[in-house]
Amino acid sequence: MLEALRDFIRPIAVAALIAMLLIGAAVAGALEALFPGSGIAFTNGVAGWFRAIPGDFYNLALAALLGYAGARTVEKAVATHATAKYDQPTRSNVDDPDAPRTMPHPTYGKDRR
Repeated sequence: MLEALRDFIRPIAVAALIAMLLIGAAVAGALEALFPGSGIAFTNGVAGWFRAIPGDFYNLALAALLGYAGARTVEKAVATHATAKYDQPTRSNVDDPDAPRTMPHPTYGKDRR
C-alpha cells in the first residue's frame, strides 16, 4: 500500500512543481503583455515571497532532500546486491537446445518481508 502510494505521489509532486513554474511564467508574461510593468511587479512579488522564507528552512529542506536521496541510493544498492547474491537466476531446460532461454524478472528486494 505505501509503496503504491509513494510511486503515485512522487511523480505528481514533480509535475506540480513544474506546472507551478510554467503557470507562473505564463501569468507573468500575460500580465506584462496586457499591462506593461505589472508582470515585472508580479515576478518581484513572488521573488520577495521566496526571500521572506528563512534560510534555516532552506537548509532543512536541503538536508531532507539529500538524506532522502542518499537513503534511496543505499536502499537500491543493498537490494540489488542482495537480489543478485541470494536470488540466483534459474536456468530451466538447460539440456534442451530448442527451449527458450528466459530469465526471471528481477524484483530488487521490493517483495521481501
